Amino acid sequence: GAVGDQFSIAVTTSRSVVKLGEPVELAVKIKSNQRLDTLALGRLDGEGGLPRDKFTVPAEPPTGELADDGKTKTFKVVAQVTGPATEVPALAFSYFDPTRAAYQTIHSEPIALSVAGGSVVGAGDVVAARPSAGGPSAGAGSQARPAGGDAVLDGALVDAELALSAAGHDDDRPLGGAALWLVLALLYAIPIAVLIARSYQLRTQSQREDAAEVRAARRRVEELLDRAATAPAREVAGPLVAALRDVARILGHAVTIDGRSESTRGGIDERSESTGGGAEGRAPPGIAGLLARLETESFSPHAAAAPLSPDLRSDAAGLLRRWVVEARRTRKSRAARGAAVIVVGLGLGLGGASQAAATAAEPAPTGQLAGALGEARAAYHEAMQLTGNASARKAAFARAAAAFGDAARAMPGRPELLTDWGNAALGAGDVATAALAYRRALAIDGGNPRARHNLAWLRSRQSDAFRPAEGGATDALLFFHAWPRSRKLLTSAAAFALAILLLVPWSGRRRRGFVGLAILPLAVWIAMLASVVIEDRRPDDAVVMDDVVLRAADSAGAPTALPQPLPRGVEVTVLERRDMWTKIRLAGGIAGWVPAGAVERIAQ
Repeated sequence: GAVGDQFSIAVTTSRSVVKLGEPVELAVKIKSNQRLDTLALGRLDGEGGLPRDKFTVPAEPPTGELADDGKTKTFKVVAQVTGPATEVPALAFSYFDPTRAAYQTIHSEPIALSVAGGSVVGAGDVVAARPSAGGPSAGAGSQARPAGGDAVLDGALVDAELALSAAGHDDDRPLGGAALWLVLALLYAIPIAVLIARSYQLRTQSQREDAAEVRAARRRVEELLDRAATAPAREVAGPLVAALRDVARILGHAVTIDGRSESTRGGIDERSESTGGGAEGRAPPGIAGLLARLETESFSPHAAAAPLSPDLRSDAAGLLRRWVVEARRTRKSRAARGAAVIVVGLGLGLGGASQAAATAAEPAPTGQLAGALGEARAAYHEAMQLTGNASARKAAFARAAAAFGDAARAMPGRPELLTDWGNAALGAGDVATAALAYRRALAIDGGNPRARHNLAWLRSRQSDAFRPAEGGATDALLFFHAWPRSRKLLTSAAAFALAILLLVPWSGRRRRGFVGLAILPLAVWIAMLASVVIEDRRPDDAVVMDDVVLRAADSAGAPTALPQPLPRGVEVTVLERRDMWTKIRLAGGIAGWVPAGAVERIAQ
């Protein structure tokens, strides 16, 4: 996007005195006589930029901020000083000049930089180190703890947990994505399906028993109808009437006194008058009329020798078939409604799980990232083994912190990796990045022991005015609030499944003891869901990344809100953003304004 005939470059730094391993912000301002909407800036390290043996810059290209007229674009880059630099060298900027049909290169002015050495204590020095005056071992009459981030490392990293995560575990993270939602769906769907199926089985048990009785009665009628074709009517008519009455009773058809038959079961409503004559050309007769005709024919003069008339046999067989079909249709409709409820419930649960899993899936780490992690761990171990050269040790920690930071940004959501990043930054003396990494790790897994320990260690070295309040008895009682969200969801789903299985009437009726036992898992289920719903993710929490003056208004000329600058690593709450300023509140309740680039939110 750098095409034109007039360009200029100017570079400014946030400060000119830094310690080895600390970051410095560069503001690169490009001006032209035309709009710079498409202008992009590449990496600042390498040839024509910052020397790689002295500075480390982020892997991703910086995002520029366009001025109102569109002809000035400012890029802000945070470079970490990793070597003995004496200046920010002149930065080269190339553009294509169409009037000359050639590339032109311009340079910024170099900026003097003073880099002071630091002391970082390795594993071999921790045992013999002497605690600082403000450390936890000082007596009641000792001096107050130092407020600044530099004072944290004025002695040794006593009591800090500097161990890295186990090899291969830096990619660990709480269960999530497709696996989490599939397990949750199964834990909820399977117990509910079991409860519905068992309840339906018990509710239809009498119907199944009735169905067996119906089959026996129907076979009895069919046998009598077969005999009625050859046997005398007087021998068959009486048993056939009794068999038809049994079928009517089982199916819920009551024969009334006035000759009507009514259905009282299964939603069938049948009322018919007794009619005479054949079956052809008329509606099928009701059971009352049919029984009357059977009884009449059994006493006819020819009943002792002649079988039942074909019309009677046809009417009886037709009525039996109609009753059986209606009963089957009723049972099938009930079964279909029950099955539809189960299928819809399972479909909704598994469909929601699949949709959530599709949106939550993340790509696996690439081989390049795995190699970068290996280099970061190697640099970290090198720093831990260096005991004679404090500057080299600190530079190694800084290289490890830069590599861990790039990996953490490329693979978000991994608390172990974030903790490793925080440990490397702590070793490099960058307490702001360390506090930010620990807070981000705890936002994912509030029970991470290394992050909790080291963050508490950092807070213990801060002034009381800047130190966040520690949890009390309530937090100890509601310890599960610190669990990862996925663990709470899984615990709630498992408790729900156990409660439902205890409520299933396995023996035909719910046992009072099992119902009482189900109260406990139901309480756990409610507690876990309530913790998920009411949990405060603190999206406005942030960390002060550089020593900065807290002002009473959003202006560089406004009076200060505190007599001393805010030290790096202080945890604050963002209240408001206004142009290039951010209003924050300290743990002690004091509020004020700082430049927007001085704080970084914990939420990503």
